[in-house]
This record gives sequence, structure tokens and C-alpha cells, in this order.
Amino acid sequence: MEKDINIHLMNMIRSIENIIKRAKHENSPSPSKQGYGRILHVLISSGKINQSELAEKLDIRPQSLTRILVDMEENGIIQRERDTVNRRNVYVMATEEGLKASCEFERRRGARAESVFGCLEEEEKKELDRLLTKVIQHSQKQEKGEDRNDKDI
Repeated sequence: MEKDINIHLMNMIRSIENIIKRAKHENSPSPSKQGYGRILHVLISSGKINQSELAEKLDIRPQSLTRILVDMEENGIIQRERDTVNRRNVYVMATEEGLKASCEFERRRGARAESVFGCLEEEEKKELDRLLTKVIQHSQKQEKGEDRNDKDI
């Protein structure tokens, strides 16, 4: 019986993931701008940051990030500059246009979140947050090989 509920929960999470993806694509200004919001969020909270550090914070391959950053730079959303001492280091920062775009992405993100979770009461949202946090922490421990099969995480 426990396996059945675990499979059911995995299917439910997959359904929620699909709902969130659909909402994201419906509200995205264009396919090329998908992913900009997350990058801008990190840039704005970090300020000027090394491109390798940005890739690490975003958990994305540096080559993939470079392609996106080139597009963002061409659209005037970010600015990149090479380190004058070590030319291999590239620093990235949001432009004024990037700050405006970030505000728009955050507004759309809030609308998506409300459309998905607006049906829940505040206490239900807190309980869902607690449960998902527990599942995420457990999964992260398993990935690191720290799984002790604890129920009290």
C-alpha cells in the first residue's frame, strides 16, 4: 500500500510540474526570453558577478549560460565585461533595461504563483511548504549518500 501512495504522490508532483510549465509558457513574452527571469534575479541580488560563479549559482553548464547571455546582451538586458588583469574572467551585470525586465518577470511570476496556489488557504500553503521542504531535504541527502532512512528529517 505504501508503494501505491508513493507512486500516486510522484504522479501528483509531475502533474503540478506540468501545470506550472504551462502557466510559465502562457505568460512568457517569447520563447527566447525563457530563463531570463531567473538569471536576472541572481544578477540583481548579486550585483556584478563572475560568469562562472553565475553558472554555478544557476546550476547550469557554462556553455549553455554563455549562449543565453549573448542573447541577453544583444537585447540590452545585461552587460558583460572582461577582467582587465585576467582576460579569461568575464563579469556580468544587469543593465537598466534588465532591471525593468526583471520587474516584469517578477510580476508575471507572482501571477503564475497565484493562479497555481491561490486555491489554498494560508495554513495549507505553509503545510505544503513544510512537506515539500522535507521531501527536498531528504532527496538531497540521498543524492549525497547521507540517506539513513530517517523519518525525522
